[in-house]
Amino acid sequence: MTGVKISNSKGPRVKVSFTDQDDADGYQISYSYNGVTKKKNVRGASAKFFVPKGKNVTVKVRAYNYNDKDEKQYGSWSAALSKKKDRK
Repeated sequence: MTGVKISNSKGPRVKVSFTDQDDADGYQISYSYNGVTKKKNVRGASAKFFVPKGKNVTVKVRAYNYNDKDEKQYGSWSAALSKKKDRK
């Protein structure tokens, strides 16, 4: 995955955007803050999720597609990016 960016969004949310890949059916985003790690599957090349103000968030992204047997095949994770949520 390339082009991964983290930006503060209005309210208690963070926006993650990345470069769309032609052969991907979707993307899995792994994010963590406060020692809790969560994963979110998305179709588009961006997503928003909740992060409390003042917390550091770490994000990784990987693409997936389906093979002939309708099983998900995951790509490799992007490099981990970190950002502090500083807007309310």
